[in-house]
Amino acid sequence: MRLPMLLASLLTLVLTTTARSQDLDAAQQQLLGQIEARLKRAESNFRTAERGVPKRGKPSGAKVKLALVRLGGAKGDLKAATDALKKLPAGNAAVAAVAKRATDLTNAIAAFEARLGASSAPPPSDGKKLDYRDEERLKNAHFYVREADGLAGTLETLVTKVRGVKNPDLIDHRPIAQGIATLNKGRQRCGFIRDALAELPADGRGVQSTAQSLAKLTQRFDAAHKALAPVHARLQKIIHPSTYPNLDADRRRLEELSGMVRDAAMFDTRPDIAPRVLPQIKGIQAELQRAAKTYALLIRQRVELGKRIDGAVRSLHGNLQGLAKAVAEQKKTLPGRIDADIAEAAKMAAQAVKEKKPGWFNGGVPQRMGWAEDKVTLLEALDASAGKAARAKLAKAEATLRAQQDSLRADIIAANQLPPDTYDGPDRDKVIARAKAAWLKVQPKAEILGARIPSSTWARETMWRLQNTTWYRIDRSKLQVQLLVRHDADTAVIQAINLWIDHMKNDRETQFPLHEPGEKLPPNFYLLTKKIK
Repeated sequence: MRLPMLLASLLTLVLTTTARSQDLDAAQQQLLGQIEARLKRAESNFRTAERGVPKRGKPSGAKVKLALVRLGGAKGDLKAATDALKKLPAGNAAVAAVAKRATDLTNAIAAFEARLGASSAPPPSDGKKLDYRDEERLKNAHFYVREADGLAGTLETLVTKVRGVKNPDLIDHRPIAQGIATLNKGRQRCGFIRDALAELPADGRGVQSTAQSLAKLTQRFDAAHKALAPVHARLQKIIHPSTYPNLDADRRRLEELSGMVRDAAMFDTRPDIAPRVLPQIKGIQAELQRAAKTYALLIRQRVELGKRIDGAVRSLHGNLQGLAKAVAEQKKTLPGRIDADIAEAAKMAAQAVKEKKPGWFNGGVPQRMGWAEDKVTLLEALDASAGKAARAKLAKAEATLRAQQDSLRADIIAANQLPPDTYDGPDRDKVIARAKAAWLKVQPKAEILGARIPSSTWARETMWRLQNTTWYRIDRSKLQVQLLVRHDADTAVIQAINLWIDHMKNDRETQFPLHEPGEKLPPNFYLLTKKIK
């Protein structure tokens, strides 16, 4: 009994040792995972190649070429997987399973190639029989011949399409770039063939025919390069940023012109914008056309650089269309609205005189006349003839109002209050000093009793102006200071000084009085000095 027990123990020990010897360490497991990934990709490419060929009937030459190209990828991964399997223990169950999959795929590919009439065996020819190592080298070379043939066929199809285009600049750069990549891959495969032939005897069986195939492939790739390389170089230049040194500046100008046009369409909320923008519309349209033409090829290629300038072009175009519609509507309605504002101001002025309400000449009356003034200025920009007629009506109404104001002049002045004073910026003392200096320059002996700043902030203006054929960017800030200047013993006159900061000229400061010393102003510009605190 002791002998059988000893034999059993020895058998258990042998089996355990054998099992452990076939276990995979971490590095081997990682390699097996890589092999499985390659094999999976090879199987996928093989299935794709199969689906591209009809199961019945003889496939066309184009379908055969495409299938061979796809098979080339599958066979490349299969060969890499097969070679790597040799580094793993064949006795391992997982390795054996993967090896069986590789064998099955090898057989399936061979059968498929036979159906395509593209056996992987070298074509028969005269010459000396090769040994098994050279046979393998020739077999590999022939594999690359088939793959390169498929790549060359793809390129020839692309070349045919390119030659059918009258203007190559209009071709999408992407398939051409892909074609160049295919060309480089094909030439690489030719290099693999050349390397294999260099190790084979020149008089070996099948070597000369393979060398001839290589020569034909080289000619085909050279022809493709000759046709595609100039087109590729041109298209790459079209999409390269260095071709467009002014693109960022042009894009920024288009975007800001678009904003100007959009704001100009807001006639009720931005009445000051439209009269300055509308005279430049033809220039803006010309700028839009210039940009669209300059960047047409870049935009067509749909690269990111082109998308940015295309967005600016489209935005400006859309806003110009919107402005055109708004202008057409304004031209219809403005004359009637101007008449309504003037009529309402006249009605209020007559009632103010009749009922002795001087405050109306500081509120509702000038407000409505201001509305009418904005509309007349806009109409002049839209329709010179209609604007001229409206301006005459406004001037007549203003003359009547001045006479009515004068009849209540003393009462209006007595009712006037100090202008609002809301600005508290850190440069308040500085801006008041600038305003005083500007006024004292035109009236050196003036007695300035105070200063008021109605706005709470500087108003910044950014726009473009076309002068002759050159666009100039305007970027400036404005603030108005109202000085209370003694007029006589009992009254002061409000003298408005506009202060400017030109941000395009190193923040250059300028200041301009709105009126001349001694100029007779409407009574709402005066107030009693006793109200000045």
